[in-house]
Amino acid sequence: MSLPAFIARPLFDLMYQRDRRKSPIPPIRRVIRPLSLEQQTAFDCLLDSTLSRGGNSLIDYNLPYQKVDFLNYICDWRGYVAHGSTLQDLIALQPVRLTHDTSEFGNRQ
Repeated sequence: MSLPAFIARPLFDLMYQRDRRKSPIPPIRRVIRPLSLEQQTAFDCLLDSTLSRGGNSLIDYNLPYQKVDFLNYICDWRGYVAHGSTLQDLIALQPVRLTHDTSEFGNRQ
């Protein structure tokens, strides 16, 4: 029997926060910051030219700015989501778990 959402969500959050304190790895914290107009223009041109070649085109990054600034910009200001998969034929990212494990937190969507 599962817990109702109004109990399970706060309970899960408390457990997560407790376990995070025990973790030797600090949580990732990143400040969203605006970029210079020059950087924004360069990033917009690169993204738009890549998208004009088709939805699955590789980005040929040759700008003088750090790649992390480009990735942060397109996620923070252009509404994209980055993923770490090496799959190049993705159509959509969906929060679907493809395993069928039987652990307490397994097989959830």
